[in-house]
Amino acid sequence: APWSGNDHTTLDVSGKHLVPGLIDAHVNFDPEHDALYLAAGVTLVRDIGGDRTTLLRERLDESRDRTPGPFLLTAGAPLDGDPPGAAQAVVLRSADAVAALLPLLIEDTVDFVSILPGLSHEAYAKVLTLAHERRLTVFGPRLPRMSMKDALAAGQDGFHGLDALLPPTVFWTGASEADIDASVAELAQAAKPLVPLLYASSSRL
Repeated sequence: APWSGNDHTTLDVSGKHLVPGLIDAHVNFDPEHDALYLAAGVTLVRDIGGDRTTLLRERLDESRDRTPGPFLLTAGAPLDGDPPGAAQAVVLRSADAVAALLPLLIEDTVDFVSILPGLSHEAYAKVLTLAHERRLTVFGPRLPRMSMKDALAAGQDGFHGLDALLPPTVFWTGASEADIDASVAELAQAAKPLVPLLYASSSRL
C-alpha cells in the first residue's frame, strides 16, 4: 500500500536504477577505507578478525558515525592452531583451550566466529559447539583433510574461498568438474553460504 504518513521525502527515480547497499563478506577492516567502501556501494562489511580491541571500538555507533562508512560486523579475532596463520589470531591448541578461552573471547558480543585452517579437528568441533550454544555462526575455510560433506555435518555455518569446494588433498590442477559439482550440490542442499574471494581464486586458476 502507498505510504500515507507525513514524515517522508519523495524522490523521483524515473529512468534510474535503484541498487541496495552491497555487502563485502570477507574483509580485514581498516577505517581508512570507509570512503572507498561507500564509493563502491558497499554499506556493510564482515571483518574476519584482526586487532580485537580496535575492531570492537570501530563497531560502536559513535565510531561508525564519525565519518561516513559501512556498517561493521566483526569476529574480533580469528581462531587458529599452532603455528597461527595470522599475526592477530588467537591460538587454540586443544579442545580444553577452546573451552577455557572462547567464552572470554566472545563475551564482548562479537557478531560471528572466524576460524583459520590450522585448528585441530578437536578444537574445531569444540569451537562449533560453544559458538552455537551462544547463537553465533562460524565462518572460515574448510579445514584440510576434511571434506565439504564432513564440514557441513560438523555444523560449519559458512565458508571462505572457493578452495572449500575441492576434495581434501586435491588442488585446482587436479580437480574435476564432478568433484566441484558434488560440493556445490552439498552446499545447496545444506543452504550454507560460501564467500568466493574472487580475486584470490582467479589468480590461482
